[in-house]
Amino acid sequence: MNIEITRIYLRHIVPDFKDFYRATVDNRARLEPWFWWTNINKLGKFYFLCSDAIFYKMSKLVHDLPCNRKFIIRVDGKFAGIVGLDGIYVGAPKPEIWMFLTKDFESRGIATHAVKWAVDYATKMNCEKLCARTMWENPRARIPLFSNDFEIHECNYGANAHELLWRKMLNKSY
Repeated sequence: MNIEITRIYLRHIVPDFKDFYRATVDNRARLEPWFWWTNINKLGKFYFLCSDAIFYKMSKLVHDLPCNRKFIIRVDGKFAGIVGLDGIYVGAPKPEIWMFLTKDFESRGIATHAVKWAVDYATKMNCEKLCARTMWENPRARIPLFSNDFEIHECNYGANAHELLWRKMLNKSY
């Protein structure tokens, strides 16, 4: 199994976008609680992916501008999902990692690999820590975080859900 994670660039987004759009439509029910962009139209989803490239160019001018970076996950050349880092820049205090995989690629270790890759990326960006959120009711989301040494640092109890907030310390100087 060949897992490839690549940054989204405007010049070659169209082939990936077709697969991304199909995957979000097919997985809408399970993505809706977490991702606001699951219900927007095709053009809106396209701009959601393109905004990453625009902010990346702006961050070259303003170095501490928080950016959201999105990366395509491919397995054996096929679209498998997206992993993202929100609020990331060089030295960011606590960017947040998020991801989704299509149902075809669940339970194969791909999420654990993608989280490790994102941790390495945030470490190279000299971030202090990396955060994540999961629902208690979703054990599949917790496994990749446990496997990559994230720790639960807070629980939020809502009327309908139990949200876990995760943290992993990076670039420890002690």
